[in-house]
Amino acid sequence: MATAGDMITPKWDGTSLIAFSSKGISTTVSLQSSISDSEIFASTGLYAECLQLKGENAKLKAENEGLRAKVVAMQATNSPEKILGIREIPREQAKEEVRAFFKAHHGEAIYPSDVMEALSLDYDLVYEICEELEQEGKIKGL
Repeated sequence: MATAGDMITPKWDGTSLIAFSSKGISTTVSLQSSISDSEIFASTGLYAECLQLKGENAKLKAENEGLRAKVVAMQATNSPEKILGIREIPREQAKEEVRAFFKAHHGEAIYPSDVMEALSLDYDLVYEICEELEQEGKIKGL
């Protein structure tokens, strides 16, 4: 029977062995089992999960490469000459130019972004003007 003076101190040596000592007497116990690591790996479903994750990883890598290629293509087509400079003009002048743009393109499907690009105006301003013109009955449906 162990008394308060008996101290059992386990010490792990970093492998599968644990040493116990009490009153100067040491005993080593092995933590190894008769089942191999690969059998445990397979029996717990970790192997199947690992294969699934490998497949998902390969798919994501392929998607990533596809996106990288698209970014490179977009960067090649977006030259500095294509950067739109926004003109700052009085609101009434902008409204007249937007109205004239719609008149010149009568019957075409026109989006605020088309007007913004063609007239070099701020998108929010163009959108607000288009809404006003629609409410006034000057243009139809945005």
